[in-house]
Amino acid sequence: MTQSSTVSPRFEKGHIKVGLDRDDKKPVKLYYEITGKGPIKLLLITGLGTPASGWDPVVEYFSKRLEYTIVAFDNRGAGYSDAPHGLYSTSQMAQDALDLLDALGWYSNVNVAGISMGGMISLELVHAAPKRFSSLVLTSTNAGRSPPQLVTMAFFARVLTILDPHLRLRFITEHLYPKLAGSTCPARCAVQNEQRLRRRVEELIRHGGGGSGGRDGEQQLEA
Repeated sequence: MTQSSTVSPRFEKGHIKVGLDRDDKKPVKLYYEITGKGPIKLLLITGLGTPASGWDPVVEYFSKRLEYTIVAFDNRGAGYSDAPHGLYSTSQMAQDALDLLDALGWYSNVNVAGISMGGMISLELVHAAPKRFSSLVLTSTNAGRSPPQLVTMAFFARVLTILDPHLRLRFITEHLYPKLAGSTCPARCAVQNEQRLRRRVEELIRHGGGGSGGRDGEQQLEA
């Protein structure tokens, strides 16, 4: 564990080297954040290219309940974590998460939640060490090996070609957060969307510019 710093009595951040015992890959540094000091351990795993801050609303909710300790981290290739060249697999990234748990001393009774690609990583993680975990929550994901729909492929192809972070986040926001209430709350929904967009752009710039993570590491591949 390196570059660790305690920001407040209930918040810690830093980097952990993972992959030290894997012969085929060189070690990489994973950025992590720990919130809380409670006995219930919660590990949050993000999706493709999303930094740990993507879990901020969830972390904020559980941090108000003092019985939780929450860990979120940047996968290799994202945010403040290293982004080695080449293809990544979900099984490899699950091993990264296991190395992180080892470094933290989390050997049992861990609750894990994964979203999107993070759900696939979570499945690999629990399969690799089932006795470590108390519960598994999966959202917006599947077990992999199923071909994506053409509309999904077109969406990601467009996202990867938009270099300006403001335009990229606006495109993602408009597609992933449509106005579900229609015309019943146009003013309030517009304000909420703009606030969400500004917050995500700030996170993208802050995290994407904080380390070596980025496009070089976004060549993710299912195991």
